Amino acid sequence: DQIEQGVMRPESAKLSPYAHLLTQCVGLEDSPTPQILDGEAACGDQYLLCTDGLVGMVDDVRVAEVLESDAPLEALIAEANEAGGQDNITATLVRYG
Repeated sequence: DQIEQGVMRPESAKLSPYAHLLTQCVGLEDSPTPQILDGEAACGDQYLLCTDGLVGMVDDVRVAEVLESDAPLEALIAEANEAGGQDNITATLVRYG
């Protein structure tokens, strides 16, 4: 939320003492507000939905590289665990086309 509001840069967010706090979740009294992006999917596009247990341990450049492999989810989860696996990891990948 603070990144979207311009209060914090993405590089600073990972180092913040509040990085582990949830701003939305399913199951509380208030319903979460979904983030909806509008655009066109093109053949070959990939959409990775994952928790911070993955992106907190594997940087964005490496994630993009591994997404080109034959078994990217298994490889990404293995890399996150090898890097210390400090949190639960959940991931799903949608490939279009």
